[in-house]
Amino acid sequence: MPLDIRSHSLRVSAPLEAVLDSLNDPALLIDRRKKVCWLSAAAASLLGVSAAQAAGRPCWEVVASEVCGPQCPLDQDWEQRGVKCHVGAYLQQGEQKIPVTLNTTTVRNQAGRPVGLIESIRDVRQVSNLVSELRRNRDEILARESRMEAILNSISEGVFTTDDNLCVTSFNKTAQQITGWSEADVLGRPCYELLGFRPRELSPLQRTILCGTPVDDVETSFRHKSGSRIQVRVHTSLLKDAEGKVLGGVETFRDMGEMKRLAMRYMDQTPFWGIVGKSRRLHEVFDLVEQIKESDSTVLVTGESGTGKGLLARAIHLSGRRADKPFVKVNCSVFAETLLESELFGHERGAFTGAVKTTRGRFEVANGGTIFLDEIGEVSKNIQLKLLGVLQERAFERVGSSRPMQVDVRIIAATNKDLLKAVRNREFREDLFYRLNVIPIHLPPLRERREDIPLLADFTAEKFCERTGRKAKRLTPEAMALLSSYKWPGNVRELENVVEHGLVCSRGQTISPDSLPAYLLEATGVANGCGVRSGGWPEDTEERRILAALEAAKWNKKKAAESLQINRATLWRKMRRYEIA
Repeated sequence: MPLDIRSHSLRVSAPLEAVLDSLNDPALLIDRRKKVCWLSAAAASLLGVSAAQAAGRPCWEVVASEVCGPQCPLDQDWEQRGVKCHVGAYLQQGEQKIPVTLNTTTVRNQAGRPVGLIESIRDVRQVSNLVSELRRNRDEILARESRMEAILNSISEGVFTTDDNLCVTSFNKTAQQITGWSEADVLGRPCYELLGFRPRELSPLQRTILCGTPVDDVETSFRHKSGSRIQVRVHTSLLKDAEGKVLGGVETFRDMGEMKRLAMRYMDQTPFWGIVGKSRRLHEVFDLVEQIKESDSTVLVTGESGTGKGLLARAIHLSGRRADKPFVKVNCSVFAETLLESELFGHERGAFTGAVKTTRGRFEVANGGTIFLDEIGEVSKNIQLKLLGVLQERAFERVGSSRPMQVDVRIIAATNKDLLKAVRNREFREDLFYRLNVIPIHLPPLRERREDIPLLADFTAEKFCERTGRKAKRLTPEAMALLSSYKWPGNVRELENVVEHGLVCSRGQTISPDSLPAYLLEATGVANGCGVRSGGWPEDTEERRILAALEAAKWNKKKAAESLQINRATLWRKMRRYEIA
């Protein structure tokens, strides 16, 4: 027998003692009186008491656990079958508390009556430390998530993330404000379904996850919760773990309608009102205007017709200290020589036939402010000489008078001619040229700042619709690509006319290529009428263009798409359509 049962005491046989001593967990034998009959070597070491010292002593004195006392769990263990586990116990050893679990097994006699308990003690300090560390990590993760949520909610752009199945995992407050959807509405839903992309239409984030290529500053539209469409500009990127595995994606977006309203409000309040553009060359002009705004130096603005020389002249005036004084414009090319002299300097009564009263000239009206002499290259030699006198002496005489009149004006002149060439051909006075050319500013033609075309086109369309009360329309990507590929000999003025033509002639909600003027379609190689496709080119021409672009780019899809003024996803779709491999 492994156990000898004598009266109320138990004795462990040598074979059982050897087995229990071999266990990793400390163990002790307790009789029905809750007195220790035996304990293993491991228990003696853990409890700091020898087997001889423990024998016959109450178990609560030997074990000294927090669970010992009036509510002793052993009272409930005598009738159990199998092993009973007690967690959350501690052993008190001096000032130290050791976390343990207590496992008990009932010992029964031959009649099946319980006569004692074998109690094993497991030191769970390592497990407890691990649990504590996990809790700290959990708290840190929760704190990080809270900080990240606060950061995302403070961003002025809409931000949402998805898993690798494109189901939404987070949706910041700005995204909720722009789209009308709450986070509870969208979590777990496919983003492409939520934002209203058609079944065969790849959303920007779908393209990113499928192709692995981020989308940068692409304009598209989302479906608002109300069902309306909102124009947005989006950026996308992949979410990866430390090993580079794709976990999902993130998309940020801005409300273009709000941006344009703010931009228009800003442009109305700045010195460059009405001058739209983000190109480097145009911003160099803006920077120069900022540098000279406190000066009264004469400015010569050059540039092709339609580039906005008049707008720039007004911007120079409004940015300077004379902004609250008159700004007077004279188009020198529309007057005959005699009329231009009177228009500029005024005339006395009776100075010529029809001069029935004394009239002030434009210089006199502009006194204290700015006079803008547009098309200065068209004036005659006689008027050039008189203008030279004004620039040198700041004085002039009315027609029919010999009395000089002092004038305080800033002079801004503009021309679309090459005045240096005119000087060499003796068509323009050299001394006047150098008097005018104190601060030269050249406005680049639209074909040299093509990055401004989409912004100008959208701005023009919105301003026209606001002015006429029409419903807002946008150019399709194909129509915008045609505008970007055209050479624009008429510059900004021609672009405004083309956009207005498209707005008036379009029947749908957008301006497509077939709404644009026929001459522009022909100039860009697009057939007019029924030959125009929604893609912007006739079938055969489009296929040839794509092949030519791919060959020129050595089959680099990104470069080919840029040269075609389309995005890479559109290029892939067209290549599949024409079976271009």
